[in-house]
Amino acid sequence: HLGGALVVYDPADDEVVVHHQPVKDQNLPTLVYDPEQRLLWGGTDRWGQMKSAPPTQPSALIYAFDPKANTVVHTLTPWPGADVVHVHGINKGGVLLASQGNEVACIDTTTREILYQGTWPVSVGGQWRLGHDGHTYGLSQGVLYRWDSDKNSITASGVCVGATMLTESEAGRWILADSTSVYRLILGSTVSQQVD
Repeated sequence: HLGGALVVYDPADDEVVVHHQPVKDQNLPTLVYDPEQRLLWGGTDRWGQMKSAPPTQPSALIYAFDPKANTVVHTLTPWPGADVVHVHGINKGGVLLASQGNEVACIDTTTREILYQGTWPVSVGGQWRLGHDGHTYGLSQGVLYRWDSDKNSITASGVCVGATMLTESEAGRWILADSTSVYRLILGSTVSQQVD
């Protein structure tokens, strides 16, 4: 059966609301929140789980879901015919980072204009986080990269081999993790420290 559900949980009253198939016949693999527009942005996968059912839709896409109105308010198709589109994060300027295969798209969440579409010198995988310095950071093959969206440039900021998860605990101090360990990486240092 094709299609995914979006669940909205309200901690104030412990209520869970399930929205079945907000995007027709699409799975919903990735999701990020836009605090300025107060929308959830997501990517889709048009195949059935584990390719168990062929697609019925012409393309995977990007959608914006309004949690107050409980509906999808925008859809974009940066890559017509794509099977899977991922969203990775939104920077301080309201630019959404999305990917399909080896290509990325930088999308203005206010105008929904594609500001950049093409390849980057690094693989874009997982989540990208907004740092205290206003730049966006992400991991690719154990390297912490900084994305300067104004210049659309990528700079290596540190190395932590095997790390796949990240968060910034305080300005310039990143906590990275793999499946078995947690590491602390201080920007400006090229060596990560394992946390006991």
